[in-house]
Amino acid sequence: MKPTLFALIFWGCMCLACVAIGMDNTPAEVFTGWHTSLVDDDDTAHQYTTPPNINTKSTAHHLVPQPNARLNYTQIMFEHTQVDGADAYVIEVAEANDANSFLHCVVGHKDSSTAVMLQGFEFGKKYIWRFTGLYNNKELGWNGPYRFEILSSPFVDKKLFRVRVLQNDSQLSNGGLVILDVSGTIIDPKGNFVWFFPEKAGTENSRTVESFVNLQNHDMQFTPTGTITSLVGRMPQERDLNGNVTWQAPPGNLGMNDSLNPGQPYNYHHCFKKLKNGHYMVIDMEYFILADSLTKNWRAANASNPNKAAIKNLVVASEIIKEFDRSGNLVWSWNARDYVATVPKPGNLPGEPDPTWLDHSTIGHINAFDVDEDSGFVFAGFRDFNRVIKIDKATGKVVCAWGEGMRYNGEPNGDGFFIKQHGAQLLHDRNLAVFNNNYKFGAG
Repeated sequence: MKPTLFALIFWGCMCLACVAIGMDNTPAEVFTGWHTSLVDDDDTAHQYTTPPNINTKSTAHHLVPQPNARLNYTQIMFEHTQVDGADAYVIEVAEANDANSFLHCVVGHKDSSTAVMLQGFEFGKKYIWRFTGLYNNKELGWNGPYRFEILSSPFVDKKLFRVRVLQNDSQLSNGGLVILDVSGTIIDPKGNFVWFFPEKAGTENSRTVESFVNLQNHDMQFTPTGTITSLVGRMPQERDLNGNVTWQAPPGNLGMNDSLNPGQPYNYHHCFKKLKNGHYMVIDMEYFILADSLTKNWRAANASNPNKAAIKNLVVASEIIKEFDRSGNLVWSWNARDYVATVPKPGNLPGEPDPTWLDHSTIGHINAFDVDEDSGFVFAGFRDFNRVIKIDKATGKVVCAWGEGMRYNGEPNGDGFFIKQHGAQLLHDRNLAVFNNNYKFGAG
């Protein structure tokens, strides 16, 4: 069995694409539950000294796709029961047009396995399929037909959306799929749509293109367990391929003052990952009132603006990286507010904290993280500080940092490499990858 590797594109706020990854031996990018080719490892027919006991009955709960299934993808894993005595199997799939459909099969496949991934289907069409066991190339009796339907969505309509593939080296890409999270679709290396995001399992995406984009489906990723995670309108959700929600983060900020932001029950944003230990990590946000001693610069700069001068309390947002277990319990967290209050602003002498960083803005704006689970480190990217830091998960201490003004052993450490970056992806060679927006606010 040869798993398919996936090249993933992660989309960030206000950027087109952050990083594409597709390397060998990458457990986090191998999706064993769907796009998997099962090859026949035994081309020799089994030899029997006596005729086999033939049983061709099959029950529905052993079938995939289930009878009358409504799917949102075109690469389909077919599974069926074993047939006693069979040394091979044949699956046939045809469009559900008339009684003679199997005379014009869309797909026919012979294999020694009872599970195989087949493709070549189209969105918006209905199909029937059947299977039979073979013994010495003789049919043992057909099971079926079973019906299924592949739904459609505006996002997989090539009249509305097209993907232009500039280069595709099949030997290097090893197949692969690409995730487009804002549109909630997945494409193959040729630019063909193979999956779309269903808001509810077994239903077409009824939203208009504009309303789905406004829903903000961000950071959609495959997980090692064959599910898909994404931030759906700031709600971290895990779904199976059919769209069933299998996990969702607790609403609101656990233990935080939500009253300062009553209109937003979910404040999770940008980055959401399922970890190897089965937990989930995500960026959350808290709001707090800035101490008067830290508002002097802001009030002096806005004294001539009546609306701003009338503001009594300045509310500041701070990011928190949180880890939840499967039951939704908070098992680890790291607050940017604690870090910012103890580190110097670039240009200051080492050891001189600058609390004016808290001056009526988000505290650095964490927009990405990644986790080295084996070594126990979390990497977090601060967009507004032009910085990526390395956090010791056990102690919560920052042990290294890259970016503007950062030094390591007295030498510049990534100083000037990126500005207002997105992404903080730990690569397999232990390097970090970021998307360099290379843009300074107010620079025109």
